[in-house]
Amino acid sequence: MGGTARAAAGSARRAGWCVRAIDPFGDRDLRQIAEYRPCPFESFPQALPEQVGGFPPGPFLYTGGLENHPDVLSKLMRSRPLVGNPPEVLAKVRDPFWLQRTLALHGHAFPRTLPGSSPLKAGHRWLRKSLTSAGGLGVRMADASDCDTEGYLQELVEGSPCSAVYFSDAEGVTFLGCTEQLIGQDWLHTSGYQYCGTIGPMSFPPAVVARCQDLGCVLHEASGLRGLWGVDFLLQPSEVIAIEVNPRYTASIEVLELAQRRSAFGEPSDFSTPSQSRTIGKAIYFAPHALRFPYSGAWDDDLSREWEPWIIPGHADIPAAGERIEAGRPVLTFFAEARTREECEAKLRDRARELDRLMETP
Repeated sequence: MGGTARAAAGSARRAGWCVRAIDPFGDRDLRQIAEYRPCPFESFPQALPEQVGGFPPGPFLYTGGLENHPDVLSKLMRSRPLVGNPPEVLAKVRDPFWLQRTLALHGHAFPRTLPGSSPLKAGHRWLRKSLTSAGGLGVRMADASDCDTEGYLQELVEGSPCSAVYFSDAEGVTFLGCTEQLIGQDWLHTSGYQYCGTIGPMSFPPAVVARCQDLGCVLHEASGLRGLWGVDFLLQPSEVIAIEVNPRYTASIEVLELAQRRSAFGEPSDFSTPSQSRTIGKAIYFAPHALRFPYSGAWDDDLSREWEPWIIPGHADIPAAGERIEAGRPVLTFFAEARTREECEAKLRDRARELDRLMETP
């Protein structure tokens, strides 16, 4: 359950699990792979503890957004075992000041971070961030005329946006791989720091891999992180700069699974040898204007065939035909496969242009 459940439901199905899902979207392809129950936006996520009551007993896993609602997770944990990180772990890893102290203590880089009410220091560029953000929403440049004191300030650092994925349990932590993040891409009708896609797995020099592995060990040992989780970071030529911990199933996991043809809910060590010949990209197409989702399109093939675990779909997160989608809201996800990262992005851009033509009538 979470802001969107489709990708995590697919991962669980690849591992042979029977899946039930709750999210606000209810996309058609999610309903193909899971018994689905909607939680409308106006009651999400507070209604989740009540809504799971009719499902058979079993564990629950949360996806993006619910890490910002530990009260809801606590209520869910009264009736079901949690697969993932409980509120006491979230309190640490979602605190940028805890991250700043902890990573500095162990020799890892983290951008300079200040309380939201701090005066801006001259000669530096600062971002204003929310303590309960997800997907880069609400992140913006701060300036001296900014009277907002909410959230926190973080110094702007240059680098390529990436994400590392880990699995950890009582025996330790396993580094599953890295992906590149697509952030604020205008060809997907986003801007600023909004997350809009993933390409991977990325192949990095051994020194970068070692830093990512050690970063995961430090965070696991300091916080007790468990299950699947990720770290967003900026890659510089000689440094890995952690930005944020995502203490739950992340958008990168699906890409790593499809590239490796292995489920992240299976044996983590299976990911230890990344594929060098298969690059997967997924991108989120955002509405360039208010629209009604077409009754037919390139996604029809995905809906007409039975779901198969290792088939890379052309499209996913497919709305109901005729559904109204406001400008700037996510419409659907689409995929590409290629031999190289550059070829993969080129294919994604071509498919985005095809969607532009399909969606051009407001």
